[in-house]
Amino acid sequence: MKIQPLEDYKLCITFNHEWDRSRVLDSRPWSVMSSHLVVRDWPPDLSMEEIEFNTSSFWIRICGLPPNQMTKRKNAKITESIGSLKEVDFTSNGRISWFKYLRIRVEIDIRHQLQTGFNRNKEANQKAWIQLQYEQLPDFYFNCGRLGRVGRTCPFPPLKVPKNMSNSFRPWLRADDTESLPPGATWNPYQNLLEN
Repeated sequence: MKIQPLEDYKLCITFNHEWDRSRVLDSRPWSVMSSHLVVRDWPPDLSMEEIEFNTSSFWIRICGLPPNQMTKRKNAKITESIGSLKEVDFTSNGRISWFKYLRIRVEIDIRHQLQTGFNRNKEANQKAWIQLQYEQLPDFYFNCGRLGRVGRTCPFPPLKVPKNMSNSFRPWLRADDTESLPPGATWNPYQNLLEN
């Protein structure tokens, strides 16, 4: 692997093996010192200036959906407000892989606040809150819900957040990454890299 610094806080990382490149792209999102690192594939027919760094891919857990809403057909409508759907974690027979939540990979615009959830319509004009949790979520500002370093003053102007969402941007937006592992297993994204 070779790392070459470019302008405007950009790096060009060249891999010796396709497997390493795929592993880095598939393991997104990445963080360096708790700050989000946007990782993009560089198509050979584009210049650096043509590559967009405004979106990033996240695995998101949609918690609180009833089983009949956890289908491939229903998830397209669910993800409209979150971002661009890239993948749904289904088994080979089309069933959900997790029973507590629907797990989706979404490309989100990181210039905007994180989506915390949405209301699901129920019968008799009732609504149920559906909570979102982000896997491997880096630091974000609690006052505005944008990605950034915690402990620093938020550089963004304050958002007008509805009263029912004023406390939405808190640590519970981070998914417990150990929850999806088999009993007794530990998560180490560098495991295979260290063995080679």
